[in-house]
Amino acid sequence: MYIKSIDFYHKPADGKGWHIKYCDFNHINLISGKNASGKTRLLKAINSFATLLSHDQIKLKDNLSLQWSITLENQDEEIVYEFSCKNNQILKEELKINGKSYLSRDSEGKGHILYVGLKKKVEFEVEKNKIVVTSKRDKKQHPFLEALFDWSKHVFLYNFGGLLGQNTLVSIRDIDKLSTNDGDLEKLNKDYDGVVPKFELGIKSFGDKFKDKVIQDFNEIGYAVSDIYVVPYQLQQTGIKGIPIPNLLYVVERNVSDKISQENISQGMFRVLSLIIQLTYLEFNLTEHSTVLIDDIGEGLDFDRSTNLIKFLISKAESLKEKIQLIMTTNDRFVMNNVDLTYWTVIDKSDGDIRFYSERTDPELFEEFSYIGLNNFDFFSGQYYKKQK
Repeated sequence: MYIKSIDFYHKPADGKGWHIKYCDFNHINLISGKNASGKTRLLKAINSFATLLSHDQIKLKDNLSLQWSITLENQDEEIVYEFSCKNNQILKEELKINGKSYLSRDSEGKGHILYVGLKKKVEFEVEKNKIVVTSKRDKKQHPFLEALFDWSKHVFLYNFGGLLGQNTLVSIRDIDKLSTNDGDLEKLNKDYDGVVPKFELGIKSFGDKFKDKVIQDFNEIGYAVSDIYVVPYQLQQTGIKGIPIPNLLYVVERNVSDKISQENISQGMFRVLSLIIQLTYLEFNLTEHSTVLIDDIGEGLDFDRSTNLIKFLISKAESLKEKIQLIMTTNDRFVMNNVDLTYWTVIDKSDGDIRFYSERTDPELFEEFSYIGLNNFDFFSGQYYKKQK
């Protein structure tokens, strides 16, 4: 299952707010836009909705209004979920599958939900801040809700412009316990700084083939390394019994004997390493279709490695099309020039409204540009996407 579209509205009581106006998605997507145009907001709107489904009641700051309309595609099913709230009170919640309402509630907490066993809709009344899809979760009576939760557990957001765990020291006393505890594993899956335990657990679960795959992919991007491993942080001297020494990642560059610890790896190099480890961990553990969100892809990399990274990610997404949906954001010209316009969505903000242009929304415009002979970045920098038909 993958996300097909999102419409999201965010408004504080003392301001106008902003509105993501219907962004639709393919299996592979590059969201291109200027700084502060809404790229990160878009990914966070998707991720925050997935997080919302892990709670049974809304908890927001007062004087804040939020509204989501999410469309998911699950084989032959189109699932539309609409949710709006204000001041920690839910105003509306509705779930439709192929146009048919399976759940609906109003601002008073009153509504109806389909009971599969009874083959009819049954009325209910819940607290005004209760999220019905979560509080009414029942695999036997409401199995149609499970698709939402399966999707939400497999949404992963990676901020490539951040540190991706470089400054995070992690110590795991019992990797065996972690590998058998479903709750801890779910937390680790969503821990985007948890690159060290993911590497350790990947090797424990899958052996040398996991590490070999990481090294192979890392070399493919342009970093010539012969080994990657984890050892205790020798410089950490706590002096307190019972306090474990954290573990760090180390890399050994080809034809160089000295190992380099994660604190001394260049920031760009570590971002790539962390992303590859985490995506490899995800790939080896994939049991459900996953939505992978990567913000600011290529940030801080040179031309060659930025180009190689994009080609690598698109190739991986294409080879795992039935298992991964890839959504990336960028304002990097290197990235834009190396991604086919078929995958592009240009984001443009005006007075708080965030609009989108893609081959799906404006096919004639994209086709016309393909005959001009300019590079992809010119489509963005020259605002060709705004050309009047």
